[in-house]
Amino acid sequence: MNNSKCLSEKIFSRTVGGILLTISFVIAIIGSFIIPIVGLIFAIPVLMGGLFFITSRGSKACRLVINNGY
Repeated sequence: MNNSKCLSEKIFSRTVGGILLTISFVIAIIGSFIIPIVGLIFAIPVLMGGLFFITSRGSKACRLVINNGY
């Protein structure tokens, strides 16, 4: 694995996380007006998924490549 693949993996992970965060905020806003409790029940797991993708460290192979400087 090379640095460009690791960079594209990181960008993809952050993009998916950003999209999920946006979707969770939209669900929370719409849900708060229609049915507040149900909106939060759907928004919280999507929010957690978005945060997971944004804060993920990447694969072990990429961490090895970045730490060894290949």
